[in-house]
Amino acid sequence: MSTKSILLSAAALLSAASLASAQSLLDLPGLLGRQQTRPQENSVTVDYDVDFQYFFDMREFGASKDIFMGSGTINAARFSPSAVLRSGSGKGMIHRAAIGVDLTKDLGANPTSEVVYSEDENDQQLRNFKLIKDIFFYYSFEGRAGKGDIGFHAGIFPKSMLFGDYTRAIFADELRYYDPYLEGITVQYRAPRFQAELTADLFSKSGLDRVGGEMVFTAGVFKPLDWASLGWSAAYTHSKGSFLQIADVDYLLAYPYAKADFGSLVGMQELSVKAGPMISYQLDYVVFRTDE
Repeated sequence: MSTKSILLSAAALLSAASLASAQSLLDLPGLLGRQQTRPQENSVTVDYDVDFQYFFDMREFGASKDIFMGSGTINAARFSPSAVLRSGSGKGMIHRAAIGVDLTKDLGANPTSEVVYSEDENDQQLRNFKLIKDIFFYYSFEGRAGKGDIGFHAGIFPKSMLFGDYTRAIFADELRYYDPYLEGITVQYRAPRFQAELTADLFSKSGLDRVGGEMVFTAGVFKPLDWASLGWSAAYTHSKGSFLQIADVDYLLAYPYAKADFGSLVGMQELSVKAGPMISYQLDYVVFRTDE
């Protein structure tokens, strides 16, 4: 990492720290979480957002001989501070512009000797002072629409801003941790009995030796009763061909479901059952041919 990059990273962290120091030492939720001061009309405020995640997953698939997924242990931590510029306008509309840095480390990962071990094992990015995985920035909008709220996010923003209930067939736990950001746009709507969101994500740009890809996914729920709901999650993925892979791939996965939650009847936060079919479709097709 260049000296300029290190200075920029340090400046971002110092900015977040200076904003945090303005909080009361007794305000632990503000220091450790998110300060969200609702701006007044036509006002501008600067807040901060601090996110910390620790991910531990010990997986053992020896019984299936590791056919579908390899056994192993994931032990990692992430720290993501960001500065947020907020502006309020009429009729409850709020605009946000944020920029932050993502520090991620697989605990215990350090570079080894280049002579003895493979290239992946001696990668200097494993050093403790080279933990910057991403720099993210995005714009968000929130406002009222009839009896509900609408939201819009654009740029590079965390998956945690999604509220949909997505099946793990779309977003596995490991994918949520190691690829926590979306690069695209999301439109959201929330009402007392209905909520839905639609996202377009560009997860790869096409090139000579790499495959480009776009993903459009959605999730929502309708609650006719307090304890019963009908919902869905679905995703459509298109992977483009490249010099090494001449076939395009279209993939569709949908999961409609019905859910019943009896938690309020027995004094629990949630006691639910959910059922529905998993529907998928894949099409591989050649878009061009090379001369033999």
